[in-house]
Amino acid sequence: MKLLRIASLTVVLTFVCGGVAQATPRLVRSTPPFIGGFYSESGSTKGVAFIQFFVSGSGKEILGGHTSGGSCLASAALVAEGVQSTGGITFNFPRSIPISPSGAFSATETVTMTPYETQSTVGASGTITISGHFTKGKIVSYRTNAVIGTFNAPSICATTTPTRVLMQWDINDL
Repeated sequence: MKLLRIASLTVVLTFVCGGVAQATPRLVRSTPPFIGGFYSESGSTKGVAFIQFFVSGSGKEILGGHTSGGSCLASAALVAEGVQSTGGITFNFPRSIPISPSGAFSATETVTMTPYETQSTVGASGTITISGHFTKGKIVSYRTNAVIGTFNAPSICATTTPTRVLMQWDINDL
């Protein structure tokens, strides 16, 4: 009889505790595991677009403004407008690009370049599209390919500009 009471009490406690556990929400990680700081193309890798990112300290966005951008040779359309074809042009992402909790990012932006950025007497503007994802797991500076993606800017960059983005975390440039 005593054994039956203990068994009944165990069953009741299991159901009660199980109901309490289900009512309490699980702790979900609210910050992504992406390291803030500077990301740039991986050394002398051929066929990789020259793009660099500064990721916020919280790891939730690629900072826009004058902190993230890239460079390329001018497109034929820009050369026709007076931009020099021999020097590279630089551009900056006008706004910050959010990074999803899974590490994905994507943006299509209109960039405006000054004569200084085009290395010419005229400024220019055009559209860039960038997308990709951050790799999860351990990131080792200068060794781990931390960002993989694509870049496209036919209105501002020459057709020979690589479209592949492959970046590593640069610990010295925080």
